[in-house]
Amino acid sequence: MTSATDDKFLIVGAGVFGAATALELRKRLPASQVTLLDSGPFPNPTSASADVNKIIRADYPDPFYMALALEAREMWRRDLIYKPYYHQTGMF
Repeated sequence: MTSATDDKFLIVGAGVFGAATALELRKRLPASQVTLLDSGPFPNPTSASADVNKIIRADYPDPFYMALALEAREMWRRDLIYKPYYHQTGMF
């Protein structure tokens, strides 16, 4: 994929997915213009990603999303950037 200076993207929602998408677009298309729009400040203290407790689940009816969630979990467990923040506490 190549980037021309007229590539423009508008991402609505600056939560984890929106911010990650914006970052990835800038990495892949450095000359593009990426605008991230949210109803509050970044990071938004009212977003689902603002607190410290998270649950990772792979219980999806679509096998593609199930595999993607399991792949992400392994990245959280092993990647040097994410590993310090991943703490498996059990399952229920």
